[in-house]
This record gives sequence, C-alpha cells and structure tokens, in this order.
Amino acid sequence: MTTPAVQDTVRLRNDSARITELIVTDLSAPVPSCPGWTLRDLVEHLGGVHRWARECVETGAPPARARATDPLSEPPPEEADALARWFGDGAIGLANALDAAPLDAPTWTPFPIPDPTIAVWLRRQTHETALHRWDAEAAVASPREMDPALAADGVDEYLEVIVPRKVERDGIVLPPGSAHLHCTDTPGEWTVEVVDGEYVLDRSHRKGDAAIRGTAEHLLLRLWGRDIPDGSIEVIGDEAVASAWTSIGGN
Repeated sequence: MTTPAVQDTVRLRNDSARITELIVTDLSAPVPSCPGWTLRDLVEHLGGVHRWARECVETGAPPARARATDPLSEPPPEEADALARWFGDGAIGLANALDAAPLDAPTWTPFPIPDPTIAVWLRRQTHETALHRWDAEAAVASPREMDPALAADGVDEYLEVIVPRKVERDGIVLPPGSAHLHCTDTPGEWTVEVVDGEYVLDRSHRKGDAAIRGTAEHLLLRLWGRDIPDGSIEVIGDEAVASAWTSIGGN
C-alpha cells in the first residue's frame, strides 16, 4: 500500500543530499542509534543498499548480490570527498531509476507481499533513507524533524512490510495481546495482534489491550529501535503488551 506521502523521489533525493553534506564532517563519529557503527559505516551501508535496490528496479529480478549487505565488487573510496561523490552517485542513480520506471510495473522484492511493484521500492528506499538521514544527523548534528505524513506512512510500512519480513526471514515470534498505535499529530492508527497463529494488521479505529499514542515520528523511531525522549509516547492499558510490540526492532 503506497500512500500519497510516498509518490515521488523528492524526499529520497533531499535526505540523500543531506547525508552527502554530512560525509565531510567526521566519518569516524559514532552513530548512537546504530550501536557499533560510525558515520562511515552508515554511509557505506546505505550506499550499498541504494545500488542493490536500483538493480531490482531496473531489472525486476533478484540482484547479483544476494543481500544488500553483501560486499560490493568495488569497495567505497576512503577519502571523504570521493566517498561523498560515490554516495551521491548511488542515490541519484536510484532516484533516476525510480523516476523512469512505472510505479505499477512488477518487480522482485525480498518482502513477503503479494504481486510487488516498483512502488514498493520507492516507498522502502524513501523510508530507509529518511531513517538513516536521522541517524547520520544524530551522529554529528541535531536531527531534523520528519514530516508527520511521511513518518505515519513509515509506521504503516513497518507494520505492513517489515514485521512480516522479520517473521519470515528471522523467525521472530510475535507477542501475545493486541496493541493499538495512534498518531497524535496526523491521521494514522493501527491495531496489531496474532489471531489463530496469523499476524493481523487492522487500520480501523478500535481498542487493543494496549494503546500507544505519540507523534508519528516518535512512533516510527520507537518501532525501529531508536531512542526517543522519555514521556514522548503515552501507553494506556497493558504496558507489557505495548513494550513487546514496540521492541521487535529493525533489520
């Protein structure tokens, strides 16, 4: 499900440009939200992901590298200015490929969703880049706020695409109980639960065992395992259920 929040590559381009600017600050700076990573690690990771996704967009088939995290045939350059050009070239190449491809064209993806199209890649790479832009800024600057509509779509994508992927790929066991997530700054609410052994995502207004309320950005960051200010999310009901559903983490 691609919402109006993700219909073009403008956000992908803008967030990539911001990361490119940060590359020449301090590549050795640790990224607090990605333990064990430096800014260089983040840039090399995202640059590899962009190139991997571009191959899927252009060919519609699985890429030569089995996973986006597999080593590149040509390692990223060491020098900061060259690395910035390398990263920028990859981001622009992906954005151009997405602009050239019909959003309804079929393609391969690693996600357990039926009949995937190019729109899946536009949405996934927009959110991947937005989240890592936030990570990069957290390392060397102050993170800018995310657009609420985009962040709400990121919550939707996480619950629709990422959770099932983690079940299928990583074998995680989803928690018992139902959790209702509700954005306080923009439309968006979801209830998640397991019914008869199957994961169920419901976007209608209803009650869950736990209600989790916060801005779209704070909900998104919490779902992806990022630290958020104390008290920025309100939990009503079963706190254990709320904690379990918001602690699945990212990939």
